[in-house]
Amino acid sequence: MKFVLAGDLGPTVGLGHRRRLEAIGEVLRSRGHHADFVAVDDESMPPGDVLVVDSYRTRADDRARYPGPLVAAIDELGRDLCVEIVIDPTPGATWHAGGHAKREFAGAGYAIVASEFAKPPRPPRPHPQRVLVTLGASSAGAVAPSLAAALADRYPELRVQTAVGPWLDTEPRPGVEFADAPDGLVEFIRDADIVITAGGVTLLESCASARPTVVVPLADNQRKAVAFLAGLGAARACSLDEVPDVLGELLADEVGRDRLGRAARATIDGAGAARVAGALIELAENGR
Repeated sequence: MKFVLAGDLGPTVGLGHRRRLEAIGEVLRSRGHHADFVAVDDESMPPGDVLVVDSYRTRADDRARYPGPLVAAIDELGRDLCVEIVIDPTPGATWHAGGHAKREFAGAGYAIVASEFAKPPRPPRPHPQRVLVTLGASSAGAVAPSLAAALADRYPELRVQTAVGPWLDTEPRPGVEFADAPDGLVEFIRDADIVITAGGVTLLESCASARPTVVVPLADNQRKAVAFLAGLGAARACSLDEVPDVLGELLADEVGRDRLGRAARATIDGAGAARVAGALIELAENGR
């Protein structure tokens, strides 16, 4: 079967849509199928058995743009899309009857991260050494280097790393290492003792890695997931100004860090991409 994975990409939306689709594509290819990522801005979609659309800027049920015979949408905006399948990977999301999609999947079980995050997480260190600061690859994440520098200055005993998107020009900051991660943050997240992130895909990756996570929601569509995870004790939510103090609390609380990591992994198990891929394969095999 051939799957075409179409997603948003660019400085205003970051890399999250692409990372989700690439995670699904990895599973599909491991199961013997063909899967290619294309940007939604491409003038025409290549042919395929199933077209998967992950886009805020376009609607998956726009048949002029997405003419595939079978269309699935990854959508956390709550839009009523007339497609074969809608997947809302937001932790805490639920579906109600009455939508035009033929099948719907929602919630933490469908949180989409790379299959690497399904592996058993690294055991926590008793004394934190590394902190990763990444607030997304979109323009909103440009504040990450300055936040990382402030944390490095306040906690000089820590190794502070930060990552920004490929569209942002950044200057080296004293005491801060820039993570060179063209293929994703898997190793940096797994090696961190505490992760400070926004409410997008990296939040889910950090939770799946059982990392104690401080989350700063930077967009309205992140607030549902952040509230859900914080309510379960799977992440600490705060504002940008509160991050240094919250980090200090976690550094001093080994039991609290362990509790956060355990709750995070229990909520996001890293197998969401496999579940989504299974639903897409079933769609391809059974048609409408």
